[in-house]
Amino acid sequence: LKCFCQSASSAPPRRTLLSRAPPRAALAMLSRLSSSTTLQAVCVGGGRRAFAQSAIVGTLQSKIQALAEKKTPQFTKLRKDHASAPIGEVTIGMCIGGARGVKCLLSETSLLDPMEGIRYRGRTLEECMEQLPKAAGGNVGLPEASMWLLLTDEIPTEAEVKALNEELHKRSTIPQHVLQ
Repeated sequence: LKCFCQSASSAPPRRTLLSRAPPRAALAMLSRLSSSTTLQAVCVGGGRRAFAQSAIVGTLQSKIQALAEKKTPQFTKLRKDHASAPIGEVTIGMCIGGARGVKCLLSETSLLDPMEGIRYRGRTLEECMEQLPKAAGGNVGLPEASMWLLLTDEIPTEAEVKALNEELHKRSTIPQHVLQ
């Protein structure tokens, strides 16, 4: 992955190679960029491009990085202490049934419990609907708020959801070269 940083000011653009690091490391670098200047960072690799050009993207990246730094020691310890511990048995019927009932994934973002239903970051959907910011006059949490919760393990403020929504709308235009 190659990451470039380019000033978006009125001065002549200067493109600087930030990293040839894996995507996670590149995102960490982007989150540490100075907020005193408007920057446009472009990461190119594997046929994908990611743009970091707003304060809300920087905020979201910082929160994700902080969560990764908090969780990494826990996962490292779990792997070290319990790597060979069995977590269940798998039958032929379970395999034929599409892996139904097979415990084979460690996930904190969401859980589908056959008795309780879906949980996001340990919260039931009912709790999410109560806690997440809603559209004016609405009674259901906004999708952007759910995404924020899943990515950061935090309930976003209304201002964060508004800024994220605006950023997503800015990025919603399909580039002309994709349509050709």
